[in-house]
Amino acid sequence: MRFVLQKTWVCLLALGILLSPAAGLGAKKPKASYRELHTSATRGIHCDVTQSLMRALAQEDQAFKNLDPRMRRFLEDSFLPVVGRRGLEAKPGIFRACEIASRGACFDLDTPADIEKGFERLRFVFSDETKVAHFDIEKSPRTLYLPLDPKLLEETPDHGANVIRRFLVGHILHPFMPHDDNVAARLALEESRLLIKDAQHEAETAIESLVKAFQNKLKKSIDAVRASSRKFLFVAPTGLGKTEVLMRGLKTQILEGSQHFHILTADRINLTNQLRKDLHGLEATLPTGKKMAVVYWNESHGKVKDLGRLKRTIEANKREGIHTVLVSTIQSISSTVTGRLQKGDKGFSRQKTSANWATLRQELGTLLIDEAHHTGAPWYTEAMKELVNHNNSKAFALGTTATPFHGQVDVIGDLFDDRAFWAYLDSAEEWLKNPGGIRRDFKEVLDQLQIALIRGELTDFQHRYYAPEI
Repeated sequence: MRFVLQKTWVCLLALGILLSPAAGLGAKKPKASYRELHTSATRGIHCDVTQSLMRALAQEDQAFKNLDPRMRRFLEDSFLPVVGRRGLEAKPGIFRACEIASRGACFDLDTPADIEKGFERLRFVFSDETKVAHFDIEKSPRTLYLPLDPKLLEETPDHGANVIRRFLVGHILHPFMPHDDNVAARLALEESRLLIKDAQHEAETAIESLVKAFQNKLKKSIDAVRASSRKFLFVAPTGLGKTEVLMRGLKTQILEGSQHFHILTADRINLTNQLRKDLHGLEATLPTGKKMAVVYWNESHGKVKDLGRLKRTIEANKREGIHTVLVSTIQSISSTVTGRLQKGDKGFSRQKTSANWATLRQELGTLLIDEAHHTGAPWYTEAMKELVNHNNSKAFALGTTATPFHGQVDVIGDLFDDRAFWAYLDSAEEWLKNPGGIRRDFKEVLDQLQIALIRGELTDFQHRYYAPEI
C-alpha cells in the first residue's frame, strides 16, 4: 500500500502524457490487450497497472469476464495488493469457474508453483453462509472461503490481508517468500526485489534515525556521542527476516555514515556463508556512486591474510570511495587480533593485541551481529568492548536475535544498553522517544510469534507446524 501511494502521482502523470493530444494518441486508438499491458509493465512503467490489467483481462478471458463483480472486486482490492502483479500471469485463461453446493459462487486460479510442478490451483469460494474468511490448505486444491458480501471482508482492519497471507504460506505467491524465482519475477514486473514487512520497515526507520542523529552530533563533537546511542538490537521471531534488517542497516551506514569499514559477523561458518549471499543482494540495490567490496580471511577471492593486508585494503578502497565489508565468524576475528587460537593459549602481548584492536576500530563504522544472543560469549563481549564501547570508537553495533537471553550475561541490558527494538511490539516513533525503555520477558517472545503467525508472515515455516484456524 505504501508503494502504491508513493507512485500514484507517477501513474496519473504517465496516463496524462499517454492520453494527451501531443502524444499523438486519440480516443480511436484500440485498447491495449492484456498481454500488451503486462509486457509494458515489464518494460519500465513504474506505476501500478493492476486496474488496467484487470480491465483487459475482463475483456479477453471469458471465464474471468463471467465472474461475479464482487469476486473481481476481491481480486483487485484484497488479493492483488497482497501478492502483487505476480497474481496475474501474462496470458488469459488462468481462471476457471467451479461449482459449490450452497448459494454463492466459486472460481479457481491457476498460479505458478515451483519449476517442477508448473502450476498449482487455488480455489476461492464465495458464499452467504460464510461470515468470516477462513481456509483449508489440506484440501486439493487449497481453498479460501470468503463472504459473498465484500463489505464483510472490507470491514476487517487489514481488508483480509492476514488471512490471504496465511492461506498462501508455503505457496510461491506468498509475498514474503524469498525464493530466487520470486525475486526474479518481481524484478521483471518492476516491483521491489523483496517486499518489506511492516515490522522490518519500523526497525529500518529507527536505525536510519539513529544513524542520522549520530552523524549530526559527530560534526560537532565525538565526546557528545555515547556508545549506548550507537547500539540497536532487533528482536523478532525466526523467519520474519531479521537478516534483511541487518542488510538495510548496513546500507544506511554506507549511504549516511562517514566510516568506510564494516564487519558482518556470526558465530558459525555456515551462517557467514549465507551472509555473503545476502550481501550480493544488497550490493545490487546501492545507488550509483556507492560501492562496497566484500572481503574474507584467507581465501582466493577477496582474501585478507592478516590485519596488515586488511588495513591496506580498507585504505585503498576508501581512496576510491568504496566501503569494505569483512565477513567473518567472531572467533576468527578474536584469534586474528589476540593470537589465541583456543582457550588457554597465551597469544600476543597485551601491547600488540591492543594495537590490533585499534587497527580494526580506526575506520570501523558498523559491527553487525547475526544471532546476537551469542554475544554473551567471551569473544563477543571483548569485541563489543574494544570495537564499540571504546572511547575512540565511532562504530554502531547492530544485532538481531529471536531469543535475546543468555545464561550468563544480560544481552539486552549489559551488551546493548537496553536498546532492544521488539518487532510488532515497538514502533519507530515510540521507540525513538524512549529507546529500550520497556524491559520484556520470555512471554513477549511468544506474543511476537503469535502475532507473526496471525499475520501470515513466517514463510520459513511449513503450514503443518501451526493450526490454520489461528
